[in-house]
Amino acid sequence: MAWSRSERGSKMRSSCRDSFKFWHGRPDEVGMSVEPAGGNGPRRPGQYGREVVRRKARWTILGIVALVASMVLLGILVGFHTPAFLLAEVAAIAGMLVVYSRTDRGLERRMRGVRAEQHVGAILDSLAAGGWLSLHDVASGRGNVDHIVVGPGGILTVETKSHRAPISIARLDGAWLRQAYAERKWLEGLIGERVDALLVLSNAYLIERGIWRQRGVLVLSARLLARHLRQRRCVYSPAEVQELHTRIVAALDAAPGVERPGR
Repeated sequence: MAWSRSERGSKMRSSCRDSFKFWHGRPDEVGMSVEPAGGNGPRRPGQYGREVVRRKARWTILGIVALVASMVLLGILVGFHTPAFLLAEVAAIAGMLVVYSRTDRGLERRMRGVRAEQHVGAILDSLAAGGWLSLHDVASGRGNVDHIVVGPGGILTVETKSHRAPISIARLDGAWLRQAYAERKWLEGLIGERVDALLVLSNAYLIERGIWRQRGVLVLSARLLARHLRQRRCVYSPAEVQELHTRIVAALDAAPGVERPGR
């Protein structure tokens, strides 16, 4: 009996779902390792961004303390009521306001990116019972890969963007697409397997709707991410997903200049 194309697709998706039924519940309850080796636990979505925010905030505070200390020292040396001290005080206050304004805008953009990565990371983690395993915040040595996910439908890198307004596919920033594609090629070179690249808009949607392929990258909004992964053609068995996950972690451990995801 010959199946139509739609019947073959339906049978394949059904077979894929059936093969992962035993993953309902927590993956670790069925022997699935969800933490990479390394002993310090997996990195969390947006962890790099949070570290940058803390570091910049720390340096900003230290800078303000140093400036205040220098002003006190100057006051002691020349007198707190001299014209020279008053002029220096005005210049210091103006400088602090400029630094604070620029730092505040930069930290807000960074925190918006952190929240976007956390949102997408939570979606990916929610798919673990369906056989999808994620690594978050992976330092590649040349940048930071927001997420790597492996499951029944393949291996993917996920680059998250926190753009908030509706956007046309024709107006996408070319740098976003180049970044997502470079992450895909980097991982393919590292593990020797086919990888797909996703560019996920966490807080926006495409005006044209749906999922679009641009320059070797699939572009979609976060609200479509879970459905897209569930509907991908099944290419790996549960055992293969586990083996690939282990291989990816081992390859990251061995790669020079790459911070392993367990750190």
